[in-house]
Amino acid sequence: NPAIITDSITVSASAIGNTYYVATNGNDANAGTISSPFATWEKLSAVMVAGDIAYIRGGTYRSGKSAATDVQCRFSNLNGTVTDSIKIMAYPGEKPILNLNDVLHTGSDVYGFYLQNSKYVSIKGLRITGLAQNPSGNVIYGFIIENSNNCRIELVEVDNIGGQGFFSFNSNDILYKNCDVHHLDDRY
Repeated sequence: NPAIITDSITVSASAIGNTYYVATNGNDANAGTISSPFATWEKLSAVMVAGDIAYIRGGTYRSGKSAATDVQCRFSNLNGTVTDSIKIMAYPGEKPILNLNDVLHTGSDVYGFYLQNSKYVSIKGLRITGLAQNPSGNVIYGFIIENSNNCRIELVEVDNIGGQGFFSFNSNDILYKNCDVHHLDDRY
């Protein structure tokens, strides 16, 4: 691996990946650049590889999925490495919000944000909100991590969820740093 020297910091050449952007006025057919951003958070799961970074611009995002869909935003098979992690974060100074209060979901288990089968992923500065529990008594999870290792979740807020805030299983070395969970309600 050749190295690149910038301002007295040595960075492996493999650490310099692609930078992607998501914005409320984007389109998933776009290139994901700052001037031609993606529209959905999930699109990042299809394009990101080790060393990549994604910035999600501020604003309110919706999943656009039906009431019967169990996962509203899924990130799968994101495989960073110990030296080249995958970073997904709020654009500096902005607050991206995945608001799921527009649909009352009918599935038995419903997930707002789902990270699965991934490793060395950092997620920072996102908010997941508004996922209500159906009176039928379905189980709601705001932010779930499954079969994932060495992930860092920082400054993520999960609120106004009709169930659990953060939940992880079959996962190791997950760091939750300065995250907030509030206004959870499992009334049914």
